Amino acid sequence: MTILVISQPEAEPITLAEARSHLRVTSTIEDDNIARLIKAARTRLEKETGRAFIEQTLEYRMEDFPCGYPYRIKVPRPCLIELQSVKYLDVDGNLQTIS
Repeated sequence: MTILVISQPEAEPITLAEARSHLRVTSTIEDDNIARLIKAARTRLEKETGRAFIEQTLEYRMEDFPCGYPYRIKVPRPCLIELQSVKYLDVDGNLQTIS
């Protein structure tokens, strides 16, 4: 199982101003560092919880198609806004899309 981030979130769950206020930092000297820490915290928590906190586009890759009926694919990082497509390689190596 591999999850690739296709498009990053447009914003973080908390703003730089909110973080600066919480940390009681009044200057802007550390803004770049604080912004990196906000992103690092979000990405780590998303991995630990298996959830996406901010809207983003992800690609989920599996090594094998699920066996046995009914075929079930556990979608990571719920709740989804939209599932764009489900694609797989058939026995001949051709990419197929499930409607």
